[in-house]
Amino acid sequence: MKLRNIIFTEGLKMSHSFMNGKKIVSKYQGESDKLDDILKLVSNLPSTVESLKYPIEAGYFNPKDKEVKPPFNINEIKDDLLKVIQEYKDRLEEDVYEFELRSYYGVMGKEETAPYYIVLRTKGSDQFGKDMASGKYGPLD
Repeated sequence: MKLRNIIFTEGLKMSHSFMNGKKIVSKYQGESDKLDDILKLVSNLPSTVESLKYPIEAGYFNPKDKEVKPPFNINEIKDDLLKVIQEYKDRLEEDVYEFELRSYYGVMGKEETAPYYIVLRTKGSDQFGKDMASGKYGPLD
């Protein structure tokens, strides 16, 4: 294994948490540098989940999103996300480097019925998050 593969994780990583020292791995939540990995996770979501939200515009703070109910049309979701990825490149001159599928309730929540969302990460969105956390834009309350 190359050192690069040790330092920079590539591919799908399932989300996890710890309870009483035991690692609990999510059935459906994860992150990847490949959109297709996340779409596969979406396609594996049970029909009992509440909904899925994903961005339909590029932006760092509260971009427009779309909420869909199961069964999910993976082709429609992929087309929408590819448009957003292109918008990041064209308008913000940024590449999306990571995709995440998350539950609003976390790994320890009721994954079979929870609402889910997709996150697109860029260096700019990471920096915006750090700036917000540091108070650069004022207090959060």
